[in-house]
Amino acid sequence: MSRRSYMLCWSAFILGGLGWAVTSQWGSMRVSDDCTAGQPWQMLLLGLAGLIAAAAGAVLSWRGLRAAQRPTTIFIARISLAACAAFALAVAFHTLAGLLIPGCAT
Repeated sequence: MSRRSYMLCWSAFILGGLGWAVTSQWGSMRVSDDCTAGQPWQMLLLGLAGLIAAAAGAVLSWRGLRAAQRPTTIFIARISLAACAAFALAVAFHTLAGLLIPGCAT
């Protein structure tokens, strides 16, 4: 297995985590620092960007899983996909909260 195929197995974990981190940090920064700054359309765009990053990682990791031959790389790809699903769920919840809860509610 090539180094490229091995890194494909990790891509869902990396990109999903990156999408979650950016959505979580930037979204909470927009709402917490200045409650009038976090507009719902901004939160929706930010959430979509995070979900797109997670989906791109999942597609790449799925390709790595299909090409994997060793049990360790198959395990890594499966765990990476599971982590990506958890990250995507967190991004969806952050986005939903940004849309439902008014910015100055706290």
